[in-house]
Amino acid sequence: NIFQERFGCGPVRWIRSRRLELGRERLLAPQPGDTVSSIATAVGFPNLSQFSRYFHEAYNLRPSEVLREGLRKET
Repeated sequence: NIFQERFGCGPVRWIRSRRLELGRERLLAPQPGDTVSSIATAVGFPNLSQFSRYFHEAYNLRPSEVLREGLRKET
């Protein structure tokens, strides 16, 4: 209850939100060889489809779209 009061959601949702935020940052600034799958795994989502579904729900964008944007910024 204290966690809910402080953060406005339960711990599982809060952790997922932080992982998605980190994933978004990594997608926007990819390292050479990064893929959506490798980034999803790196931020704690061993299941790519789960990462993609949660990411789309959170940002209304597909992770691949964000990665393409990140790759465009690098060139």
